[in-house]
Amino acid sequence: MKYSGDAGDYVTRAHYRMRLRDWQGAAADVDEANKADATNESVKAIYPLFERKELWLPAVEKLEASIAKDPKNTGALLDEAELLSNEGFFDPARDDIAAALKADPKSFRARVWGGVLAWQKHDEKRAGEVMELNVDELPKSFGKDLKAADASPDPEVRAEFLLKYKQPWMAFQEVKGVDGSVAKGRALLALDDIAEAGPAVRRAVEAHPQDAAAWEALAQLELESGNNNEAIAAAERSLKLKPSDTAEETRRDAQTRLGKK
Repeated sequence: MKYSGDAGDYVTRAHYRMRLRDWQGAAADVDEANKADATNESVKAIYPLFERKELWLPAVEKLEASIAKDPKNTGALLDEAELLSNEGFFDPARDDIAAALKADPKSFRARVWGGVLAWQKHDEKRAGEVMELNVDELPKSFGKDLKAADASPDPEVRAEFLLKYKQPWMAFQEVKGVDGSVAKGRALLALDDIAEAGPAVRRAVEAHPQDAAAWEALAQLELESGNNNEAIAAAERSLKLKPSDTAEETRRDAQTRLGKK
């Protein structure tokens, strides 16, 4: 492919170079593209990312040095994927995630990030088990929270992380074999599987009578089942243990159904 100085050609080659991890070459091509035609839409999309390269490129190059020494270093691959996705380089980030999943198919962190970036590309088939999460709207705490959940040997911790970010299906998969799991009941409620949620929630309350989340889940279950008095009692039990907007809303909804203020 010959490059005549056309801005679009330079941007195309920059993308190829990024996938090959030639970041310095990609940066040079982006500069040439900007010189050729700063009004080109593809240039306007990519040039601002490279204007900030002093902030992210040293970290990327350090991670790639680690990956070069050990291509199966899932931690480095995922750290780089997270960094690149945060900077807007989604295709190279997906390559890192694919490599991490190949090295460790069971990696919790890789599966979550893989789903997030697949949704960003509107690729529902690849997104698979992860419900839509807009990568541009993820809070800054997401990466830190995900690392902590990934490092925990407790499936309940991983499930709670997934519920926090509205991933009930994955949360249920983490704890479906855990007797008395609070997260399991909550996940089934979120999935609208009331028949399965009932036994799971009640077992969670039995196993964890001092857990506000268990009583909150029971209140929601009772409300969904039309048992308004029971919903109020469970919500009040939850609120005595810990303040909660959800428990308060559940109590209020049950009271409204009963005609109470």
